[in-house]
Amino acid sequence: MRKFISICLALAVLICSFSFSFSAYADSSNYYLQREQYNTHNNIAGGFYGKNAYFINNHSEKLYIKKSVNGKAKSVRKGVCAGGCHTIYKNYVYYLGEDGCLKKCSVNGKVKKKIISKNINIIYLIVAYDKIFFLAEDPYGDIGYSGLYECDLNGKHIRRITKHFADHFYSWGKNIYYYDLDSKCFKRYNPKNKKIYRIKFNKAIKNPEIIGMEGSSIYYYYYSTVGYAEWVSFYKADVKTKKVTCIGDTKVSGNFHFIVANKRLYAAVWYNDDDTVYYYKYTDNYKPFRLIKSLPFSRVCATDMGFYRNKIITVKYKNNKPTSEYYVIATIK
Repeated sequence: MRKFISICLALAVLICSFSFSFSAYADSSNYYLQREQYNTHNNIAGGFYGKNAYFINNHSEKLYIKKSVNGKAKSVRKGVCAGGCHTIYKNYVYYLGEDGCLKKCSVNGKVKKKIISKNINIIYLIVAYDKIFFLAEDPYGDIGYSGLYECDLNGKHIRRITKHFADHFYSWGKNIYYYDLDSKCFKRYNPKNKKIYRIKFNKAIKNPEIIGMEGSSIYYYYYSTVGYAEWVSFYKADVKTKKVTCIGDTKVSGNFHFIVANKRLYAAVWYNDDDTVYYYKYTDNYKPFRLIKSLPFSRVCATDMGFYRNKIITVKYKNNKPTSEYYVIATIK
């Protein structure tokens, strides 16, 4: 049975057929940056800066603003279309245009410019510590960019951090954390001294399905089949203490997608023969998920679950097209 997992960015785009990127920023909050990065990893709808929400509608090719989670969307700029990854940092939306070039547009719509004018096949990016960090792929050897890079906010001084393929990178404590798929381990990059450090946890972590990072903890899971039963085992790895902790196991069926918020796990679950998406909260260690909401499959994108400030939300769909409205799944700290 096919499983939809949180790292399948291309699949999320295919299902949703809409580029919306959830983002967050607060000067003193790593949590906001990490929630932004979670949403960017998953191409999730909407984004916020301050008290306002922003999103790119690829159908109308416009940048929109919403002044509350339930507010009406207002266009602030025409001719904005994201061909891939995108995120919000301070006063700008950074996005990959349909021409493959990296661009940015101010949140008030007054400024739009191209900051990397050539297609270097960026497949993922985050913005943190006044730097752009992006992953580029060169499968045919004709682009010249492959690996993890950093550059200034204006696209200048592009520097390769590592040639290895980095999966799921996040910021915390002035460092960038990522999983190195070649070395099969988590690593830490210090943008100040430009050095990479291997993180030596007290237990080996091989090929994890990464959910996200909250504070100093990276949350991930392993999927397994025992007899006729399918199980998911959840873990968190603290990059500060270097301790790996199993936080629980649960029996699963169908397709699933996870998110972590306020040290709790949430899940969207759906079945091939059912027209409903079920949303669950994992209450405590080794206790089962508790159903908190269910929505018609036709009104949501099942993998489209992310953050808007202190809320977990998903985008409302109508006639198989996304709208500018949200369903609130849960309110968090």
